Amino acid sequence: MGHVVMTSELAGVAEHQVLCIEQTTDPRRQAIFAFARKVSREPASVTRADVDSLRPYLKDAQIVELVFAVCRYNTMNRLADAFGVPLEKENVFAPPRKKKGKAAETPKPKDAGAANASGDPKVIAVKEDRVAISWGSFDKVRVGTVFSLSRGDKYVGRATITAVDRNMSVGAFDNKGPGGPPQVGDRATLGDIIE
Repeated sequence: MGHVVMTSELAGVAEHQVLCIEQTTDPRRQAIFAFARKVSREPASVTRADVDSLRPYLKDAQIVELVFAVCRYNTMNRLADAFGVPLEKENVFAPPRKKKGKAAETPKPKDAGAANASGDPKVIAVKEDRVAISWGSFDKVRVGTVFSLSRGDKYVGRATITAVDRNMSVGAFDNKGPGGPPQVGDRATLGDIIE
């Protein structure tokens, strides 16, 4: 709910209104929320009747889009929870703050090799043989991208990306190096460095 509450602040919607959003009298919204809840909590139990209940309100393409949206957010939430990724301390959806006397600069698109807003890519979470990296699709990271991990001048190993969100990616760690197992804060460099 953290990002939902952050986004609602920008829209001027009170947190209590967000938390009770499913308590609507609009039949279209009731049908969509009931379907989304079932897809989230009991995906194997979704039936044709559940899909048909949306047809008075949504076209088939919109139903498919709804399923993909619900599944995508469930996946990213579960990845973030499993890796213990904390919610940002500041509202990342808010427009950049203005500097005193000057307008804030508009962020420029970046190449995969450029530093992101939080700096060069680094390991932000570790769990068993998986690592989360602070770069995502916004930084042109894709499934299959390889990062070399290092700590100081020691090679730690390699991570091959298996899942990507806008601002982070998750990869399988292998090819262990002399730097020991990966740790939060390890530097991630695009490409495979052979040690």
